[in-house]
Amino acid sequence: MKSIDTHDFLVALGVLLWLVVASHAGMRMRRVMPESYRSKETSTVLQAVILMQVTFAAIVLGVLISTAKSEFDDLGHVVQRYAVNLIEVDRDLREIGSPAAELRATLTAYVGTSAGRPWGRGNERTEVGDAAEAAARNGFDRQLITRVGSRQQGQRLDSVLHGLAQLTDLPAAVRAPRDHALQLMQQTIALRDAVIAQSGTGVNLPFYAALIFWFSVIFFMMGLLSPYNTLIHVVSVLGALTVCSAFFVMIEMRTPFGGLIQISKDPLLDALRYLRR
Repeated sequence: MKSIDTHDFLVALGVLLWLVVASHAGMRMRRVMPESYRSKETSTVLQAVILMQVTFAAIVLGVLISTAKSEFDDLGHVVQRYAVNLIEVDRDLREIGSPAAELRATLTAYVGTSAGRPWGRGNERTEVGDAAEAAARNGFDRQLITRVGSRQQGQRLDSVLHGLAQLTDLPAAVRAPRDHALQLMQQTIALRDAVIAQSGTGVNLPFYAALIFWFSVIFFMMGLLSPYNTLIHVVSVLGALTVCSAFFVMIEMRTPFGGLIQISKDPLLDALRYLRR
């Protein structure tokens, strides 16, 4: 079952509280400002500056969300291709028959470990089977990269690749599947490396901090133009909630193997089911 990542939630909550405080500070300052600062001309200038900042911040926020979504989708496609390659390699190993039986068992163990462990629960392990598949339905978390990218897991894939390279004394009828499987294994290892590399995008903290600063200035200036009453407080909280939800979505998509927004685990589960047939 998917759960909210505590770190991501606290970051979004911090953004919400910060913007509400900025708006509240602006309304409090309005109450003590000299009357000359509340003139129509001053309000017009403030509104123009707010409009300019809102437009700029909205464009940047839209670009950030679009980029995060594009990278999230690209990584999802890599995982899908990764699972398809594993299935195709297993199909070729079946065609080769008994000479590749040990290699197929190693490949099944690899997929079972990657898709079947309850990631994020220390060193606990489950057998490759129904219990493992049930645990995997709980979804990915950041430990997936540790499992898929571990030295032991890498050695399993390498052993399959080297084993295929050593299968030279084969009947002519199964040489084509062997060559195809060898090529697919090379691609699979490259895709595994891509999953590991692309999953660590992370968040550019200075850039996000600057964006939060822009929004805090906007909310502060809006507070300078707003009367101090309950309705304005509610509206400012709703506006801050909208902004912080956008930040939450961006951070979640930057951590694609944890939290509420995750890369689908279905491709690896489908590969596991196929290999167990």
